[in-house]
Amino acid sequence: MTDQDAMFLPVGQNGHATAIKVYGIRLGGHMARLGLQDGDTIISINGRHISEHSRGVVRALYLERRLILQIKRDGERRLLYWSAPGE
Repeated sequence: MTDQDAMFLPVGQNGHATAIKVYGIRLGGHMARLGLQDGDTIISINGRHISEHSRGVVRALYLERRLILQIKRDGERRLLYWSAPGE
């Protein structure tokens, strides 16, 4: 999957996506503003774990006004918090 801000690669086990790896993040793009970095793996969004519906997950990154992203970066789990301007 790709959009103008980044590329997304579903990752998982037994053919089921359990996370999304993000890379090719465009400097100044929405994914960068969310705090994501190349190589981050998104584990959950607003408490909802990633599933095979990964396309909907990517849409949520653009549509949600508030986000709590659980990610894995450099082998460690982290939380990223983001609110749309005016929220």
